[in-house]
Amino acid sequence: MQGMMIFRWSGGRTGREVEVMKFGDESDAYFAGLKGEGKIEGYEWIANFTGSDHDMFVVRGDPQALAAIAMSREGGSLIMKGNLLLEDWHWDWAVAGDTVDEVYPGWRQLVGA
Repeated sequence: MQGMMIFRWSGGRTGREVEVMKFGDESDAYFAGLKGEGKIEGYEWIANFTGSDHDMFVVRGDPQALAAIAMSREGGSLIMKGNLLLEDWHWDWAVAGDTVDEVYPGWRQLVGA
């Protein structure tokens, strides 16, 4: 199982398009550095072409390491910049795995399945 931080937004705020592109470059450089230091497993940009979930940026790694990143000065700054520059900006914690039992350990026993 691995932890995930999922950042979502619907578009850049009007009049801030250049700042949004710089923010994307800064974010990319920041997370590339964290990957190079072994603090995260990886990250990826996801452009949504259908549905209403907007565009996404997903960071993968150890859940505790991701929590430390989110609580760091740099992580907090990134989250605040997203609020200022991007429409519908929000982020979520998640876990991912290869099987339902890995993501929801103990659930079958809890429900008697």
